[in-house]
Amino acid sequence: LIAYRDVQIDVELSGWTPADEGVLVAHGDPQGGYLLYIEDAVAHLVVNSYGRFHRTSAPVPAGTDSLVVRIGASPSVRWNLALSARSGADEVHLAELDGVVALVGMAPWTGISVGVDARGPVDPELRARRGLFRFGPALTAVTYTPGTVRVPEPVRRGLDEEAEEYAD
Repeated sequence: LIAYRDVQIDVELSGWTPADEGVLVAHGDPQGGYLLYIEDAVAHLVVNSYGRFHRTSAPVPAGTDSLVVRIGASPSVRWNLALSARSGADEVHLAELDGVVALVGMAPWTGISVGVDARGPVDPELRARRGLFRFGPALTAVTYTPGTVRVPEPVRRGLDEEAEEYAD
């Protein structure tokens, strides 16, 4: 779904207000993953690249009916992430993270959670501060759309073989 490729994550909201907050989507655990949450009307995008945290945030505009995370993969096994907000047909860029080490091999180990970071937390600091931090009923859907594979096949094969060796 995300390995070596571009991905778009659409998070649909219905009747969102600044009082609505919590984890929208989380994929991974303390060893590696990514997380999108809203706190105090600010959207936060966190990537945990094997314990190295990358964070960006921006206020959520009034009238937002969806947030979009675009993950652009690169041949050098890096991610460029962009966060935007939609209201109807209008979309506004909110924030970005560039050059983040992509998650490959056995990461993320833990699956996708919607509306909560249910298992081992992607962001232990957020878990310590807010607990499971469940999002309320304004969250209506999360859709992943896989895109083009960007990492060359010999690189993918080498990384997969190395991950397999360490997993045994």
